[in-house]
Amino acid sequence: MKAVIKTMHSADLNVILGKDFEEYEPIEKDFFGFDFSIEVGPLNERGQEIFNFLVASPKFLTERYYHQKGKKAVFGRHIIIMFEYDFNELYTLVNEYIKKLDEPNWDILATKIGRIGRWEFEDYQE
Repeated sequence: MKAVIKTMHSADLNVILGKDFEEYEPIEKDFFGFDFSIEVGPLNERGQEIFNFLVASPKFLTERYYHQKGKKAVFGRHIIIMFEYDFNELYTLVNEYIKKLDEPNWDILATKIGRIGRWEFEDYQE
């Protein structure tokens, strides 16, 4: 089974700034941070599930965690670190990771995608 990105969204960019990914340009190319969500589903099938990331530059992470909170170490799960903002580079990074996956079922596939982005059903138990 293969997966495909069906939609992308950022509340920070779309709602707060009123921008789409393609038109967003940070004031400083190397200082930015925003939420990023993708909906991914099985290729040629209906349905999708959400995976969330923080997209941030090293300068943003330093400001947020070291200067503002005094942290000298933090965990970095589900963070995409970009040294300079480039939408095409961001899309390619995530899309290439997802495209190379091929698993026998959706649960295994989604778990592997969940290694890079927080899966909406991570830790879900019935």
